[in-house]
Amino acid sequence: MHPGIHVIGDASDAFRQLEAEYAVGWYDSITADMFA
Repeated sequence: MHPGIHVIGDASDAFRQLEAEYAVGWYDSITADMFA
């Protein structure tokens, strides 16, 4: 496997992880506001 491809894949995985954590945090804050 080409090392450049691997780096891009790792960065994309890390970005997806951040995006998922952000989405969960956003969802939690919305539901907290709704049921406060």
